[in-house]
Amino acid sequence: MKVVYLSHPEVTYIYEDLKENGYYEWYITLKIIDEMQVDYTFLSKLMWSDLLDNEVITNINEDKEKSYSISDTLKKEIKDVIYLMDVENYDEKIVNTTAKSLHTHLLETYDSIKKYNDIGIVFRIDFFKDYTIDLNGVKTYAKRESKAKEKGDDGITRSFLYVAVLADRHEERRPSECKSIFWDKKVGKSKFINKRMHDLSKDKRHGGTQSPIYVKALSMWLMSEDLCDKIETEIHFQLDERNTSGEWYEDYNGDILNIVEKKINSLKRKGEAIFKIPITKFNQDVTFSTKIDEEFWEKNKDKILKH
Repeated sequence: MKVVYLSHPEVTYIYEDLKENGYYEWYITLKIIDEMQVDYTFLSKLMWSDLLDNEVITNINEDKEKSYSISDTLKKEIKDVIYLMDVENYDEKIVNTTAKSLHTHLLETYDSIKKYNDIGIVFRIDFFKDYTIDLNGVKTYAKRESKAKEKGDDGITRSFLYVAVLADRHEERRPSECKSIFWDKKVGKSKFINKRMHDLSKDKRHGGTQSPIYVKALSMWLMSEDLCDKIETEIHFQLDERNTSGEWYEDYNGDILNIVEKKINSLKRKGEAIFKIPITKFNQDVTFSTKIDEEFWEKNKDKILKH
């Protein structure tokens, strides 16, 4: 198991390099995330004036309101960047370029960021607010460790990629005008789909009790775990600008399932062994079963494992 992290000098170098090369917006974006402990998604909605005219700013869109302090030191840095960027209207958004552009630049430019991908960890911009401080006040950022592969009962490494959605357990008995609409979709992976859906469905704010709102899988595909890791990483990167939390993504256009299907089908045409496991209203037990059909597995495992 390999541990990776960003040292304080590595992060300092990234900040200085961005600033020296004129990437002022990206520089101040990462500095604000670091200093204020604010999420990129929330920051992308803010104006320069929001930070310059307030001592504290509150995110009222979260389940629990969260407030972020703005230090005088950070305000000075923001003013310096505004001058360098020649910003005249303080009611402009701080973030104007895409998260994907910043993410791509970090991955392509800095070896300290590349090392996360090298051991299969998807680096996120919000990693810059994830740090610990030692007794000397030195920060260590984004400490992560690679996870050992999880094997099936037969010792075989395999995994499911799934697309899931929030659902109402009592939808059928609700009046039509009271039915809930959930816009986000989750793209994830798991060896045991039933346990994963069960864990996701617990209302953790109330001691893990069952809520009427739960998570169910809409589609799932069986494949080797290495291939599953690769596909999940690529899909998450493709959808990064639509991320709302964790592995959840905005699906206002109802196209996420099609995006995943298209990716899967393109790989299948190249010869990858990927098998779709049907989920219907009448066989949802498949979604939550701990084991796939053994006859199916025995018939196809050689195709899956050779990839």
